[in-house]
Formats: sequence, structure tokens, C-alpha cells
Amino acid sequence: MLGDEMKAISNYSWFKPIRRILGFEPVDWQALFRSREVGNLNSKITGLMYSIDPVSIGRVELLTKNPLELYQVFDWLRNQDVYAIVSHKLFVTPGTSTIIIDIDSFGGIGASIDFLINLRLGQPNLKVIAFSSEFSKDDWLTERLQVADICLRFPITFARLDFALSEAEINNEVWQDRRRVAESLDGWS
Repeated sequence: MLGDEMKAISNYSWFKPIRRILGFEPVDWQALFRSREVGNLNSKITGLMYSIDPVSIGRVELLTKNPLELYQVFDWLRNQDVYAIVSHKLFVTPGTSTIIIDIDSFGGIGASIDFLINLRLGQPNLKVIAFSSEFSKDDWLTERLQVADICLRFPITFARLDFALSEAEINNEVWQDRRRVAESLDGWS
């Protein structure tokens, strides 16, 4: 039944552009559970809501001074066929389309804020996902766009990371639109 409902929804003309904009296709849960063993908590499919498109995500760079803490994230990305690299410095390699930064490993929000703001201003098309135990909650919306597209509180789950990768693309478009408006208003003064 669920598969038929998804087919019916996907035939609506308003759904197709949204699916393309978001960069993912809905998962057929029935087929997924028929083909995989359910109940394995270490399985890479646990809690996944969308199938990741490695081409649209591009190259992901993990910025952390403690690579062992993000090893599972790195491994999960590689299992999704995403090209991922790890960097131990607050530096983004050219060609990177998304960064995932462990703010805590670089001394917390206070020590990382200048880097993140300068990064956002210098490379507005770079999608930024920030992890920290200092965040009071996850931020999926646009309140912290000056710092990152998505802010996640530790500990990280694969389902939240999966959603963050999709949502970062949408929030980054909002950030770029705001930057264009701000730049056009600067010309009026």
C-alpha cells in the first residue's frame, strides 16, 4: 500500500520539482525491509529516511582534531558512496562542496566562530554542517545561517546526519539568496 501511495504522490506535478530540488528520492520501505535484515542497530540503513545521491552531495570534508570520534561518520559516508576526506586543520581543501566540522575538537564555539563566519562569507556556496555538544539542540532552520547551514548536537545519529545532508543543500540556497539581497542593497547606499 505504501508503495502505491508514494507512486500516486510522485505523479502530482508539485511533487516532482520538490523531489529534484531536495536532491533525493523517497525510499520504498517495503522493498528495503524485504531485502535487508531488520533490527541490526549497526546497519547503515538504520533510521535512514532518504537515499543519498553521492553526485549531488559532492566531496565531503570532515574537519576534526579527533578523527576517531568521527570515524563512524566517515565510514558511513564512504558506505553511501560519498567521496569523503578528513582534515585535522581549520582549512577547506579546494573542490570540497560540503564540510562537516567537529567544533568541540577545535576548542568549542568561541574558538571556531571566526573561522566559520569568514568561511561563510568567503565561500557562500559551501554547505556547512557543524557538530557540537555546546548546542542546546539541533538547528534545522535558518537561525544560525551566518555560522552553518545545519547545527547538530552531539551525539550524532545516522538518521540525523542523513537528513542534515539533504537539508544543508536547501538552507545553503537560502543563505546564498540572503547574501545576494544584502549585496544588492549595499549598492543602494
